[in-house]
This record gives sequence, structure tokens and C-alpha cells, in this order.
Amino acid sequence: DCGGQCGDGKCETNQGENGQNCPEDCSGNGSGGNNQPTCGDGACEGSENPFNCPEDCSSCEVDGFCDTVNGETGISCPLDCNCGNGLCDIGAGEDTNSCPQDCICNGDTTCDPGEALPSCRDCKF
Repeated sequence: DCGGQCGDGKCETNQGENGQNCPEDCSGNGSGGNNQPTCGDGACEGSENPFNCPEDCSSCEVDGFCDTVNGETGISCPLDCNCGNGLCDIGAGEDTNSCPQDCICNGDTTCDPGEALPSCRDCKF
């Protein structure tokens, strides 16, 4: 098979098939035809939820509140769920602007990781 062929009974997400563009193969049909939803197909369906398939069901709304009831976690919504933990998590997008509680401007005139304009004058030098 040289590419995804919608209607062949296989949800070939690596070939671009998903629940929206090929529901015959992907909607409620796992990649092996096992009647399981396919995580990563862009459709939150069946037993998928924000905890077991954040790729399809993420409801991250960056609002400064970790809404665990709607599935926000430190992985699916790091700026809401990790900011305030005392660590400047640069990999999650925290800096002196997005999470001043964790990322401190040290005033040494060197723009260090986690420091950013406009909140940290060190980054002007």
C-alpha cells in the first residue's frame, strides 16, 4: 500500500486519515479494525477523554487555573497546572512574563533562561 486509502478498513493516521476526512476507517474504528477509537486522529470519541488522549480531547484554556475536572494536567496544560510550583519551567513556556511567580528577574544585566522582556530589564542589555 503506497498511501492511505479511505474505505480499506484501516485507519492510517500516518497517511493523513482521521475521523473527519475518513470516518469509514477512523470513526470508532481503530487502526486494526478493533472497534476502538484511534487516539491522535483529531476526533475525541468513544472512550477517549482528556486524560487518556489529550491529543484529541485537550481542553486546555490558558486562564491561570488548573481545571482538572475538564482534564487539564501538567502535561496537557502546563502553564495553568505548573505555574506557581516554585520552578521556572522554561520547557513548558514559563518565563518572567507568563509565570512571574516561578521565574524571577535577578537583575544581573544578563538575560538568563526564563527571563524575558518586557518584565525583565536584564534582557535589554
